[in-house]
Amino acid sequence: TLRYMRAYFDLCSEEYYLSKSGDIDKRTWAEWEEGIRYAFSKKAFRDGWLKIKLDTIYYEDFSKFANKCISDSQ
Repeated sequence: TLRYMRAYFDLCSEEYYLSKSGDIDKRTWAEWEEGIRYAFSKKAFRDGWLKIKLDTIYYEDFSKFANKCISDSQ
């Protein structure tokens, strides 16, 4: 399960980067962000993020975003 969560977090990181670099429109990002926030509202995803980030380095801005999604969902 963690392997699939890692792939999902990698995808989320790429989507976040595309939004911040202006390579996608705001409407597309809004849809993606809603999905990311929904995923992080689930305990399994929050727990998975905490485990995966122990051995995986995501760039700082995305990590802050993910951590904020987690704190917002609790």
